[in-house]
Amino acid sequence: MLVTPWSTDLLNDQGFYRDFDSWQPEHVVHLQHAQELSSEHWQVIHCLRQFYRDYERSPNMRLLVKSLKDPHPELANSQRLMQLFGESPAREACRLAGLPKPKNCL
Repeated sequence: MLVTPWSTDLLNDQGFYRDFDSWQPEHVVHLQHAQELSSEHWQVIHCLRQFYRDYERSPNMRLLVKSLKDPHPELANSQRLMQLFGESPAREACRLAGLPKPKNCL
């Protein structure tokens, strides 16, 4: 696998990746400003990337929770996602996962 070097040119003006395929797990440290992500963060990120591969769109909060129910039921609620990703969890998780900003997110 070819590792794409980190560059802010990979991002649009809102901090989302321009191209889904240019995302690399190693880049997340730059997006998080060197804050460590827990295994729960990574579970959500990997679930989001699979969702995007399957449906070619970023999930809103409702779809994110629904997509987490089978693989990670302990993460499949909005309160837990807010604890992990802040006030706008679908938006922030999609940003970290290299997905476009979900529709209906400010």
